[in-house]
Amino acid sequence: MVYYMIRHNNSIFNIGGSIPCLIDLDASKVIEAVRSTGVTITPAMMHYAHYLISNMKAIGTWQLCNAVYGFVGGTAASHKWNWKDLRDVDAAFRLTFVGGVTHSANGMQGNGTTGYANTFYNNPTLKRSLGYYVNTLGNTGVIELDMGSLTGANGFYLSNRVFNNFIYSSIGTSNAFYVGAVPKGFYNSSVEAGNQFISVNGSVIGRTAYLVNPSDTNSITIGSRNADGAIAFFSNKRFGFSYIAGSFFTESQSIQQSQIVTNAQNILNRA
Repeated sequence: MVYYMIRHNNSIFNIGGSIPCLIDLDASKVIEAVRSTGVTITPAMMHYAHYLISNMKAIGTWQLCNAVYGFVGGTAASHKWNWKDLRDVDAAFRLTFVGGVTHSANGMQGNGTTGYANTFYNNPTLKRSLGYYVNTLGNTGVIELDMGSLTGANGFYLSNRVFNNFIYSSIGTSNAFYVGAVPKGFYNSSVEAGNQFISVNGSVIGRTAYLVNPSDTNSITIGSRNADGAIAFFSNKRFGFSYIAGSFFTESQSIQQSQIVTNAQNILNRA
């Protein structure tokens, strides 16, 4: 079992508190997985992993998630890890990158025509909430679907389209949407009290009646949408964070999650 003190230039970083502390155990496991790919670990990376995981635990969203992708380390090998299950196998929902994908300290970015990440997450009974953080705006001339899957009429996806200022999400056969400015930042979709909602940067902007649980059995992709095996609507946005949850986030949790993810991105200077 490995623990880390966050130390840089002979000073100890205060992580999420007023006194020095040990890094969260799950964060230490993530850091070791990233380190195992040959990445040189920095204090900021440790701070980032600790801040995200410890604060998600505090609001209950870490426990609800089946997949969390923090995109730290700047390489395909370091970006592939599902922080909830650090095995390097499809069943652990670690990412496989396909087509034109660029990896940097700012995250993962598809080329808008062929690039995406396959999560291998296809369980229809565990498709309840999803979201991502993007630090670029994407294409202005094409329709993009940033993350998700579709089987027949049953979808599980989320998109912020710069093309026509349109934010859209699908869970099962219900669809929520919003027409207006499409900013950079944190997007998520979930359900509470019978209503599907979209939140952007901590504000709920769209609601609709939730009709039916998803029966979508296709694997979720990031940077595109997987519709019965046909990968389409590629995005060239750059992703700094993404999650998939088998349980719904409440509106309050979604708002808090946005604050946590945005603060975490600032730790790596990529907000």
